[in-house]
Amino acid sequence: MALWGIDKHSIATPVLTVGEDPPEVKRYREDFEKDRLPRPSCLSSQCRVQRWTLRWRRRVLDEDGRPLRPVPIRRYRCAKHGEVTPLPECLAPCCHYLAHVIQQSLEEYAASDKPVAQVLCADGPAVVTVARWVAQLEDPATPGRVARMLGDSCPEWRRTLLPAVEAEWPRPGRARPRAWEHLQMLRCLARSLSWAGARLIPASLLRQAWRAAPS
Repeated sequence: MALWGIDKHSIATPVLTVGEDPPEVKRYREDFEKDRLPRPSCLSSQCRVQRWTLRWRRRVLDEDGRPLRPVPIRRYRCAKHGEVTPLPECLAPCCHYLAHVIQQSLEEYAASDKPVAQVLCADGPAVVTVARWVAQLEDPATPGRVARMLGDSCPEWRRTLLPAVEAEWPRPGRARPRAWEHLQMLRCLARSLSWAGARLIPASLLRQAWRAAPS
């Protein structure tokens, strides 16, 4: 018998519920296990990176805040420039939540006039976290940065990319004008940078466009 008459063995240990991998995480795990992941490039085209070690993203959360199994990340190293480790596009830099959770927040906010407190109002990200993500869509400075990135990658993006994006994602009647326009530009940018046809906007691209980590 333990102190205060409580048997420590009679206390139930909480069971941690592990969430199910969404499709993009499943694909990544399969590609990782079957060694189908492309070798990253270095700063110089003349360098060749070599496999180095392995690290794990141990805290990965889905949209309901449920943890997933740790995600393995292959590390590479260049003899001249050091470590070259690309982050899987299903993960977000400096963020526990999956990349598609951030995108889901942006899409839900831009497509409606609901308050931030009702965006992803399950047991997932806190309101202050969602507010930090969607605030980027309302920043008047960020569309200019995205437009410059689009101009560098696809100068004719308004003629070649935007019509296809608008056909796939028609503007809802209750959409927020500035946020929706910014979101459509991000979708164009994702397509221009070889993610053609992909519905997921990589979190690494958001970080680059916003010049801030989606924390």
